[in-house]
Amino acid sequence: MAATADTVWVGNTDGEGVFLRKTPVMADRLSAYPDGTELAIVGDDVDGDDQHWKHVKTPDGLEGYVPSVYTVDAPP
Repeated sequence: MAATADTVWVGNTDGEGVFLRKTPVMADRLSAYPDGTELAIVGDDVDGDDQHWKHVKTPDGLEGYVPSVYTVDAPP
């Protein structure tokens, strides 16, 4: 699938994966996703809790936030 502006992938986590957060707060964890997970952008980026966040939807339908530092613009 070709990369588009409305898709990012989990990356830069050293194999640890990233937690989806319900809100843009580090402690508000929902589920973890491994590197390479495709995430659909569903809203505007936001700043909070000393992070820049992407508002995303996961392949299993959850919606929330991930720190943008743990996203990449192409599949890893």
